[in-house]
Amino acid sequence: MKRRYVAAIAVIAALIIAGCSSSGGGSNQQANGGSKTLTVWLMDGSAPKQLVADLNAEFQSSHPGVTVNYQIQQWNGIQDKLTTALAGNATPDVIELGNTQSAKFAASGGLLDLSGKVADLGNQNWLKGMTESGQWDGKQFAVPFYSANRFVVYRTDLFKAAGISQPPTSIDEWIQDGQKLAAANKSNPKFTPLYLPGQAWYVLASMIWDNGGDLASAPTSRSTRPCPRPPPTPTRPRRSSPRSSPRATWA
Repeated sequence: MKRRYVAAIAVIAALIIAGCSSSGGGSNQQANGGSKTLTVWLMDGSAPKQLVADLNAEFQSSHPGVTVNYQIQQWNGIQDKLTTALAGNATPDVIELGNTQSAKFAASGGLLDLSGKVADLGNQNWLKGMTESGQWDGKQFAVPFYSANRFVVYRTDLFKAAGISQPPTSIDEWIQDGQKLAAANKSNPKFTPLYLPGQAWYVLASMIWDNGGDLASAPTSRSTRPCPRPPPTPTRPRRSSPRSSPRATWA
């Protein structure tokens, strides 16, 4: 019988007490109340090593007989690795997932329903948006781990030269300011009002979806449904992750 694992957990004490490691898989629990090992998958770079070590020491000191086995995973290919693990007997007890990934595994029955434990896990301190991203079909399957803020870095000299007195506070102002910057620098063929990292395809995807288009699919390399002509500057991204959103930089 495959044991279910839990996604994006920051506090693991309550899960052990609740018997998260119920059968088989990555957790090793001796009979008659023997020692227990909790297998935790953390993503590379999510938490400083010293923080993990300190939390681990604090947890194990208050839970004698429990050993936490941290295993660092890579974001690239993690969904396939989890799918494979679920089909076998080497599943982790606690797993960190991106908030855009948890719904898939919750819907497939791979995650433990935590709805009855949210108070024990400190849900009064959770951000509303992060809480909702861990829910599926009205139940809580994932607990917020961390989030990050979006911010804009801009060139005050270029703003001033384009006649812009302050950063935009709405999408309409953002588009208008981008057009002003483009017009003020039209002599430079390499100038772009908005800079995003070259591999930030997920940001572009959000903008395409927001305008009624879709991504191309192999092998035809054509859009799967008609995509209207894009606006002069992008509109508000609809589907972006708090963790993975890049910094938007006005050039």
